[in-house]
Amino acid sequence: MKKYIVGGAVRDKLLGKTPNDIDYVVVGSTPEEMLELGFEEVGADFPVFLHPITRDEYALARTERKNGLGYTDFVTKFDKTITLEDDLMRRDLTVNAMAMDENGVIVDPFGGQKDLKTKTLRHVSEAFRDDPLRILRIARFCAKMEGFTIAPETKKMLQEMVANGEIDHLKPERIWKEFEKAMTSSNPARFLEALDELGALRVILPEIHKMKGVPQRKDYHAEGDVYIHVLMVLNEATLLSKDLPEKDQMLVRMSALLHDIGKAYTPAHLLYDEYGAEKGSHFGHDDERLVTEKIKVIAERMRMPKEIEVFCIDVAMMHQRIHTISKMSPKGITKMLNELNIRQKAGPGNEERYINNFLMSCYADSLGRKVLENGVAVNPPVEYPQQDLFRKYFKEYANCSTELQSWIKDYAARNDKQPQGELIKDKLHSIRVNKITQSKPKV
Repeated sequence: MKKYIVGGAVRDKLLGKTPNDIDYVVVGSTPEEMLELGFEEVGADFPVFLHPITRDEYALARTERKNGLGYTDFVTKFDKTITLEDDLMRRDLTVNAMAMDENGVIVDPFGGQKDLKTKTLRHVSEAFRDDPLRILRIARFCAKMEGFTIAPETKKMLQEMVANGEIDHLKPERIWKEFEKAMTSSNPARFLEALDELGALRVILPEIHKMKGVPQRKDYHAEGDVYIHVLMVLNEATLLSKDLPEKDQMLVRMSALLHDIGKAYTPAHLLYDEYGAEKGSHFGHDDERLVTEKIKVIAERMRMPKEIEVFCIDVAMMHQRIHTISKMSPKGITKMLNELNIRQKAGPGNEERYINNFLMSCYADSLGRKVLENGVAVNPPVEYPQQDLFRKYFKEYANCSTELQSWIKDYAARNDKQPQGELIKDKLHSIRVNKITQSKPKV
């Protein structure tokens, strides 16, 4: 019996990184022998054991053979005859198919070290086809591992898998799990680009693929089409949110990805004039019915958590209004805050978190574009005073209880009865409008 560190831990060590997880493979043993040594069996589909002291996971070397479509019906074999190379051969990429023994000696039967040096993601064997999730997984590695590209033969194989409909057999939960890992990586935009290269973007997120080639007004979006803009916004959202908890990163980055979902469905007469020249107008792309319908479809397809779905809808509906908040009337601002209903959505004590994430998403949209300056495409202004204005108005909007209670008391004294329902609602609205009016900067 001999044990090895395998997979991503070896790869990370060779790249000079500290591995997050360490996986061990045991060669030349059986489940019975592992149990006799005090290991605790935890594997459901194949023998995985917990070390009695360290609680690290140890898996018996095994082979796998696929018997159907998708990721079901695998035949697994594990016994003393299975070699280390047999186990490594079932793995996805050469850079993940290396092992290290207890003396630090690297076992590399498929050229993983060479591919690390050339920054190449290359499949180990034809068994790579067995799990279509590897289409997303290799795209995620493109996002995670800076400068890595997909080997031509591997790209061809992945494109064939997509064309053959292999993704259709993946469970949505598995897709979403990979999506989460990619969207919280250092370069989620690269993940989407890689999916597109493989032909998978049009299958997994056809709404985003549909944005390719859709024109925008050059004075506001000199960078090009909607798809380019969305990737630029996602890049900005990634930078802005890099220090946030992963849960908040997902909110900011997914909303950045979906904030202009309505632009993919803009009518042709708004995009082009009667002579076919680009107008690039997207009037109504933030329509509540439109963005809600499209994002709900995506959320259902990917099993997106409800919190993310609702947040993405809010950003898609409201980002334009935030951009122009300085020009909005007090009634318009109050209406927007009513629709956002932050306190209910965020929950008690979480309003600040919601506002931070929401404004960060809007700010990313403002940054993620090019503007025309004397006919030249340049970066937009970095300043975004809309954030401070929103916070100021929300504070006035939220702090009306004292004034409302005073009015209720006065009303009851004057009319010998308590105000009810719509009367209180109308008064609260009036108080909010007045407070926001008073807080607006004087021009």
